[in-house]
Amino acid sequence: MSLGQGYNEYTPLQLVNYVAAIANGGTRWKPYLVEKVTSPDGKILKEFKPQKIGEVGVKPEALKVAQEGMNMVTSIGTASGIFSGFPIQVAGKTGTGEVFGRDNHALFVAYAPFKNPEVAVATVVDYGGKGGVAAGPVARDLFAAYFKVQNTQQQTGYSPE
Repeated sequence: MSLGQGYNEYTPLQLVNYVAAIANGGTRWKPYLVEKVTSPDGKILKEFKPQKIGEVGVKPEALKVAQEGMNMVTSIGTASGIFSGFPIQVAGKTGTGEVFGRDNHALFVAYAPFKNPEVAVATVVDYGGKGGVAAGPVARDLFAAYFKVQNTQQQTGYSPE
């Protein structure tokens, strides 16, 4: 089944976890939001660490094909205009969640840098139309903030207007 085709119900957290597993070669990690809790005087009260929860059970060759395909989406595919000139090589997948009787939901999942992944994102714009048009630019802005890239619209030549 293709991404976005059929009756799928995934949360953005599930999508980003899925993309992170593709990016890192198949390891699934338990998501967590807080790294540590400290007292006002700086004492660490509780600390959270990454916890491996399993492997995806997909052959490494298949993961490489998925990684290369996601790289092509941002280099020559549906999100290439968004990431043209972006200084960090991003791998991603656009998506369109079909909604009966209304505009579709726009989705985009991605990770970066392509060759040595550090971060994965999933963006959803409710009733935003197509993933490459509405959700992709949101992901680009998140990557720009994470990697401290300035003036991304000027560098990429992309403007939402």
